Amino acid sequence: MASKNHKLVRELDEKERMKLEKKKAHEAKKQERIEKAIAREDEKRRALAAKEAAKAAQKPESEDEAAETVKATSFDKKRERRAKERAAAKRDKFIGKVVGVCCLVALIGAGAGYAGWNYYTSTVKYLAVDGQNVSKAEFDYHYGHAKEKILTMNFYDSMTYGDYFTQYLGYDASKADSEQTYQNSYTWEDFFKNQAMTEIQTQAGLLKGASEAGFDYTNGDSDFESFKNDIKDAAAAKGVTEEEYIKSVYGDKANLDSMKDWIMDTLKADAYNNYLSDSYNPTDEELKTYYESNKSMYDTVDYKYYTAESEDDTGRTDDAISVTGSNYQTVSAVNTQMASWLFDDTRKTGDATVVSNASDNTYTAVMFDSRNAASITDETLVAGCRSEHLNVTLNELTTSVKVDNVRNHVKEIS
Repeated sequence: MASKNHKLVRELDEKERMKLEKKKAHEAKKQERIEKAIAREDEKRRALAAKEAAKAAQKPESEDEAAETVKATSFDKKRERRAKERAAAKRDKFIGKVVGVCCLVALIGAGAGYAGWNYYTSTVKYLAVDGQNVSKAEFDYHYGHAKEKILTMNFYDSMTYGDYFTQYLGYDASKADSEQTYQNSYTWEDFFKNQAMTEIQTQAGLLKGASEAGFDYTNGDSDFESFKNDIKDAAAAKGVTEEEYIKSVYGDKANLDSMKDWIMDTLKADAYNNYLSDSYNPTDEELKTYYESNKSMYDTVDYKYYTAESEDDTGRTDDAISVTGSNYQTVSAVNTQMASWLFDDTRKTGDATVVSNASDNTYTAVMFDSRNAASITDETLVAGCRSEHLNVTLNELTTSVKVDNVRNHVKEIS
């Protein structure tokens, strides 16, 4: 499929090139004809002037002949002057036409340049999804949408992914994505392009699933209004107009009218995604199976701990650890090393250890008390089971869609 699509692109480019070459050849021939016509007019004028000059140079042999010559010369001069005036008028008229044609060609050329750019961005294949073309303009929409989505997504507590990228990965939103290194030989533009391509494939899978399931999307108009309101709020937050915000996110030529079909596809895909999640009600057996595979995510433990500046101060002896204080925590609330030890399936009451904390050069003495199993009716566990089921479904829908990265416009991150 990839080679076939590449062949189609090459054929399209070759046809466009041939059209341009023919047009250039036609214009060159037209210009050549114009120049030849002007040259012919100049040649005629020079020949006429030379002829009259030759006549005037002939001397009369008698007074009668001289009188006749004077009369003839006077007449010829009038005729020559009138001929020159007619030739000049004709030449000026002709040159005017030439200038007009050249100006028209220039204007058409400028228009064709803009139209050519517009044709390329709006129609020429940038990616292909199941044989359907994705233009550069459509890809730019998904680039902006995927980028905004991930930058504003919650990472941890009140920190967004945008905050995380900035603080820990050196991303600078004020600089061009293509000028910043993401990792190794990849730029942040490469990263967001990969996010856009993933979004396009996932969306195509969801739309395909929605169509096959006969999903009835009835909230399109209200969802689009909400989308426009979000644009308005985002623009106000940045202190720019809505038009300026749209262009900064989705591309210089973007506007709501040109993007509406793509936006509606995104909204429909999101609606079907929510439907898949909300309509799935796991059975008790499915919840038990999910819980057994993810116990450490939902169980809690009772344990005691004591933190000291040196290992000797933890109260450790050859056969025991003296631990004071108590705590009640879930796995996500303790450091990874401590959590790994506390949630080990072999852990029993009274077990103890010392954990070193590299971040602040301290040591924590820990004593295990008990482990508390989560209930399968726990809302977070049910939500987790739904999320896992949705991920499996999305993976099936996404892998059913083939994406052709035409000419490797996207430098895929492995």
